[in-house]
Amino acid sequence: MSAPSTEIAVVTECQPGRGTLTSFWFAAPILREQNVKLSFCFTYKIKDTRRILFCRRIVFDGAAALRTGFGPGWYLLGIILRKQLAVYWHETEWGIDAARQVPQRLSAWKWVKTYLVRQALRNRSVHHFQVCQHGCNILVDRYGVSKDSVSLLNNCSNSERALAHPYESAPKPGLFVAVGRLQPRKGVDLFLDIAQKVAAERPESRFVWIGAFTDAPYSEEHLKARVQERQLDQNVTFAGFMDDPLTVMSEAEAVLLTSRDDPFPKVLQEALAVGRSCVAFDVGGAREILDDLGETVPVGDVDAFARCLTDPSRRAQDGATQRRRRERYQALYSKDAFATRFLEVLGSWDRQAQRGQDSEDAADRSETTVPKG
Repeated sequence: MSAPSTEIAVVTECQPGRGTLTSFWFAAPILREQNVKLSFCFTYKIKDTRRILFCRRIVFDGAAALRTGFGPGWYLLGIILRKQLAVYWHETEWGIDAARQVPQRLSAWKWVKTYLVRQALRNRSVHHFQVCQHGCNILVDRYGVSKDSVSLLNNCSNSERALAHPYESAPKPGLFVAVGRLQPRKGVDLFLDIAQKVAAERPESRFVWIGAFTDAPYSEEHLKARVQERQLDQNVTFAGFMDDPLTVMSEAEAVLLTSRDDPFPKVLQEALAVGRSCVAFDVGGAREILDDLGETVPVGDVDAFARCLTDPSRRAQDGATQRRRRERYQALYSKDAFATRFLEVLGSWDRQAQRGQDSEDAADRSETTVPKG
């Protein structure tokens, strides 16, 4: 006889298999084998409200799930119906502060959405999953969340796609690759500063950024102009969006992370999968991901970053190290690893819910006790 199934509603603004949804989305078939069914509720689909009504547990997948579409209403419904609620934070200070900031042009609905993010952080019945240890620490130290209400839950990437690429191939010397949607926190200006310093010592170097263009100053036209201003036309390319950036990443001498904020970057995970060396600013969980298989430097220190790319002693790519990178990815950042972690933290979530129920029961008993006269 099989064990009873546990059904959990996962509220997300993302489309299947993309963005912050990926960890839950790719792990769902594995979790189903362990009798944990994930029911995805997309914030712009009103019909998914029925899943909210019938699931005892609800996970809001990132701050955006609390702020977009029907997400705010579903959170309030969960409070009213006394559901077991959790938020899976993909954000650290940068993202959480932005989500809880009162907008300058205040409307009633914007105020409600901001309030709900703040309420979720204060509500002792809500459990908090975080993608990195740094994020766990700031939830406790910066936002006052109880340590017992926080669980580390590293995310994962599309491991089937990542592991389909080779990891033992020789890199192309001087090819440096960054991946990410072009936006302020990704440190595009720092990427250009680093490229300029490295190109002065290694004129043959090529820096490629793979990621969707956005509005100015991150449009294709604006970025081309910035490259020309620095006379880096032969060294820097903004390639735009690619379905599978791993094809280029797997050829790189090093994969770069120039972000000012990046909680648990999948690009570093996937760089390990294809055996590539990595250099990253020490943001979020970058050091957690790389351990001794890559290099981190202080945030914004472009000189130290450039030295990592110009020092000949740091260019070695031996097969044993490449294999260790691949093995680390398989052990920690595959969909199987995420499913295992999620099953483990479900226990913490249940224990918190039980403590809350015990406290409510004790309060009810004290209210109904009639003192002896």
